[in-house]
Amino acid sequence: MNKTGLLKSKKKKTLNLLADDVISKEDDDEFINDINKQIDDLSLMKQQAESSLQTTDDELAIQE
Repeated sequence: MNKTGLLKSKKKKTLNLLADDVISKEDDDEFINDINKQIDDLSLMKQQAESSLQTTDDELAIQE
């Protein structure tokens, strides 16, 4: 499972903890916000990597 999948799994576990009254709504919100930020950061890194690869491919095509 990739990093994003693991983070989404954590979100489900957090929801289960909230449903079972193990954690408070405030703690759940904090966990979810942190996980969402990590997912957003990973998505941004992926977009930047894909953009960099596309630029490299374009440069190689121009050189040929």
